[in-house]
Amino acid sequence: MLKLKDYADKGQWPDILSQALEVKLQTAGTIDLGLDSPDSAAPAQEVGITIRHRDVRYAVFYGTKQNGDIVMLDNLVVSAGKDFFSEFEKFGGKIVNAKLQIPLPRDFFAKSK
Repeated sequence: MLKLKDYADKGQWPDILSQALEVKLQTAGTIDLGLDSPDSAAPAQEVGITIRHRDVRYAVFYGTKQNGDIVMLDNLVVSAGKDFFSEFEKFGGKIVNAKLQIPLPRDFFAKSK
C-alpha cells in the first residue's frame, strides 16, 4: 500500500499520483522517459518522501495508428520502475529532449454505446 493521499491529476509525472503510476501510449518503438531513469534509487520528490523512482509503476500501451486520429490498442505492459529495463530495451540514441505528445480525448475511457 502506497498511502498516498493526493488523487488529483496535475498533468505532471507520474500521471496518476495516488497510485504512483505513469501511463504511456506508444505508437513507435521507443519510450520517452523524461529526465529520470525508471530504475533510479533516487527519491521521487514529486510522489512522496518515501517513494523512489524505482517504486513508480509504468503502464505502457502499444498502439497502431489507423484512419487518421484513431489508435488501436495492441498490447499493454505493466512494470515497476526497478524492473523496467528487464521489460524494455534501453536506448542511448542522440539524447534529444524532445517528444511528440499524443493527447487522449477527454472521453477516451467513456463506455461505448
